Amino acid sequence: MRASSNKGKQIVVRDGRCYYLQRMATETTLLGAHSVRLDLLNGDTVTANDRDWNLDAAKAIYRNIVRVPRWAIAACLRAAGLAG
Repeated sequence: MRASSNKGKQIVVRDGRCYYLQRMATETTLLGAHSVRLDLLNGDTVTANDRDWNLDAAKAIYRNIVRVPRWAIAACLRAAGLAG
């Protein structure tokens, strides 16, 4: 299940108790046809390439995915008038 707010942040349901917020970068800079530089929420900067696997970049991205309880997301969506 996916839902999007008007700010472009995407919420994805992964299990019955929590949502995982996938908005992990504050800025994305295209470096070439196949790579980007991500300025992550925790202040780290990594380069990701769609052709070459980089374990350090994968770990940094994983550390910036935020887990939030369902009740907190539901309350925010209701308060913003986005819940149906």
